[in-house]
Amino acid sequence: MINIIKKEIEFEAALKKKLEFICCFCNTECVIKKGSIRTIERTNLSYVEPHRIIIKGITFLAFNYETNIYIENLCNKILIKDLEEHDKEVKYVDDTIAELERQILEQKQVKELKFTPEDILIKRDMDFINRVKLPMLYKAIVE
Repeated sequence: MINIIKKEIEFEAALKKKLEFICCFCNTECVIKKGSIRTIERTNLSYVEPHRIIIKGITFLAFNYETNIYIENLCNKILIKDLEEHDKEVKYVDDTIAELERQILEQKQVKELKFTPEDILIKRDMDFINRVKLPMLYKAIVE
């Protein structure tokens, strides 16, 4: 019979401090679940399960003593210092969606119109492109 031994890993204090500072700065909370080492008994096979940090429903994976943090899976990595920028971007998109939906309800133009985060990002990108490629026209329209 295969026996798997699970040993919990302590969360690195410096990493925890960084994450708590970023979350405090962005006015949000995070839930931290400690990782573990899983070893198959009588073999040299081990698996390091990363720590899970949950911020606004998004799961981030982190290992002790590493400068990267992973979003949802081990394929999407960013530097820990860029996590603050990622949180600001998510907050910006959420706030913009809420504001647009509020304005639509005030205007009573459409009863059920919902914007996705992708819609907001596309609009932001289009505004940027127009501002760069056609600055005079963009300025005239915005004013």
